[in-house]
Amino acid sequence: MMESLTAEYNEILHRLDRLDEKAEFASAEVAQRMGRKIGREVGTLYGLIAGLVLILIYLLI
Repeated sequence: MMESLTAEYNEILHRLDRLDEKAEFASAEVAQRMGRKIGREVGTLYGLIAGLVLILIYLLI
C-alpha cells in the first residue's frame, strides 16, 4: 500500500516538473519576443537620432 502511494506521489511530482518546464519555456519565449520588439524599436530610435545629428552637423558646417 505504501509503495503504491510513493509511486503515485513520484509520478505526480514528475508531471508537475514537466508542467513547470513547459510553463517556463513559454514564459521565456514571450520574454524573448518582447525583447526583440523593444530592441528593434530602440535601434530605430537610435538610427533616427544619429541621422538627425548628422544632418544638423552637415547644415552647420
